Amino acid sequence: MARSAAPSVWSNWSGILSTWRVQAFLLALCALGLYANTLDHQFVLDDGLVLSDNAIVQKGIRGIPDILTKDSFFGSIGESAFLCGGRYRPLPLITYSIEVSFFGLKPGVHHLVNVLLYALTGLVLLRLLRRSIFPDHPMAAFVATLLFVFHPLHTEVVANIKSRDELLSLLFLLLTLHYLLVHRNRAVPTSAAAAPVRGKQKPTSTTKATAAGNRALLAACLFFALALLSKENGVVFLLIVPLTIHFFTPRSLMGALRASLPIIAITASYLVLRFALLGTHSKEVTEVMDNPYLLATAPEKIATILFVFLKYIGLLFVPHPLTYDYSFHQIPYRSFSEPWVIVSIAVLTGLFVLVLRGIKKKDLLVWCIVFFLATFVLVSGLFFNIGAPMAERFMYQGSVPFIIALVECGLRLLNLLQERGIHVAPISFAAVVLVALSASAFASVRRNAAWHTSDELFLNDVKTSPNSARANTYAGIAWIHLGDATNTAAEKRSCVTNAIALFRRSESIKRMYTPNFLNLGAAYVRLDDPRSAEAAWDTARTLEPNSPLLKEYEQYLFHLYYRSGLKAGVDRDNAKAIADLRKALRYGQANPDAWYNLGGAYFTTGDTAEARSCWERTLHLDPRNVPAQQGLAALRR
Repeated sequence: MARSAAPSVWSNWSGILSTWRVQAFLLALCALGLYANTLDHQFVLDDGLVLSDNAIVQKGIRGIPDILTKDSFFGSIGESAFLCGGRYRPLPLITYSIEVSFFGLKPGVHHLVNVLLYALTGLVLLRLLRRSIFPDHPMAAFVATLLFVFHPLHTEVVANIKSRDELLSLLFLLLTLHYLLVHRNRAVPTSAAAAPVRGKQKPTSTTKATAAGNRALLAACLFFALALLSKENGVVFLLIVPLTIHFFTPRSLMGALRASLPIIAITASYLVLRFALLGTHSKEVTEVMDNPYLLATAPEKIATILFVFLKYIGLLFVPHPLTYDYSFHQIPYRSFSEPWVIVSIAVLTGLFVLVLRGIKKKDLLVWCIVFFLATFVLVSGLFFNIGAPMAERFMYQGSVPFIIALVECGLRLLNLLQERGIHVAPISFAAVVLVALSASAFASVRRNAAWHTSDELFLNDVKTSPNSARANTYAGIAWIHLGDATNTAAEKRSCVTNAIALFRRSESIKRMYTPNFLNLGAAYVRLDDPRSAEAAWDTARTLEPNSPLLKEYEQYLFHLYYRSGLKAGVDRDNAKAIADLRKALRYGQANPDAWYNLGGAYFTTGDTAEARSCWERTLHLDPRNVPAQQGLAALRR
């Protein structure tokens, strides 16, 4: 009895799980559950650039006019000339501003919005897959969407508030594809248009279909415009849109291109708006930390990009280990003779062969391959600098075609086995999927925990990126923060010692890196070693003379040497008093009191010429300084 009932039970469950409502409910529940542990997280990494330290966003809704007309980082670092090409992404900042107006700067609120947007993206992807990609396989659509939602590679996008631009961009791009396909499938040929009629008449089914198609086209155009205003990577859909129309509708390639004209027009309008607001200037980036291929030869650059391509593929299959930083020198420059580069070339060659063989057949795998490669090329750094050789968030969009291709290959494998008489029980397939989802869920939840605070992220990820100069420097900063929060002198010293070790490691990777020397000096201050701190800051000054942090540190040195000089004068150690006061004046040339006391130290030693010079400088800065006037009068007498 039990055996005969099993297929019926599975069939019933399969039927229930195939319905839209059940799939949508389970999907939303999974997305919210996976990222629930991010709701108590703080502002992390670059959140300050767009939110917590962005003066325009902190105005709330009142800042929206400035957001619409300024670079996205203008409120935190000023003019876009400081950026490579600028970043015009107003929509994410508008959402932050609205949240700030209603809830203030509360990290939990902003994290919640990210999680809700991620869940909504999953629902939109499910609808697209059910309707257009896997219309005959609702369970395949469900499995593909679950794999997308559970993928640990997405943790950076959801857990980092700053990545709201990625979330909104993909959400609106998927909506664009969905409504474009709805429009094309409901479009009525011109020859079928009804002749004009007079008077009131009940709309025909053709009229209704045309109206629905027009509404869908309008929605697609609106969502594509919103995608571009979220992040620039939507421009890759200039290729993806006609390809999608060609593959999933009866349209020829030329017909698909004509149908894509509204998308092309919106892209052109966006570019005109962007250039009108930000200009066409692009500051040349001469620092390898922000221009990863600056020091590479052309062959090294291409070989490294090929290596990164293979690394992305590997992370999509096995997302471990993960890190926020892949900058210099975590991914060294590669050559064409290296095995992994050769493997990457072989993989790409195989993909191109598949495209050539299947493009005429409108093979779904071809669509996935072109979609993925177009996304990769955009973020590869091949044609323009993107600031890093790779980043996990860069594969958020590319993971969609990858997962669709993975599920399609699974379906083809099952069909092949059935054709050969090998029956695979549905429960076996379900078990494989559950194992994959369970492993992904464990990895995602665990990875989320690393994004709780910046310090936790830095200390965790330096283990994954030990060869990154930036990762070592930031981990050193985290150790300084831990030391400042401890209560005992021994613990403070231990934390600062750890920080210095990381700063020195960063220095061995990247000899001249300004943040490293700035923070190395701050670490030596906590060890009461101002001379070592001064040496570190002198190096930083040669690299970035106008650093705001350097100005703050110089004030510290001024007060340190000034107090030391005064104390030496009280102790009648005039040589030390003169030496320390001169050091103080190196960082406080405009301080009249320091000049006056230096003059007093010289006067005490009998050097009246130097005393006169110092007191004259005092009166130049402060004409009403009575002690300096009295000192000069004494010299005249």
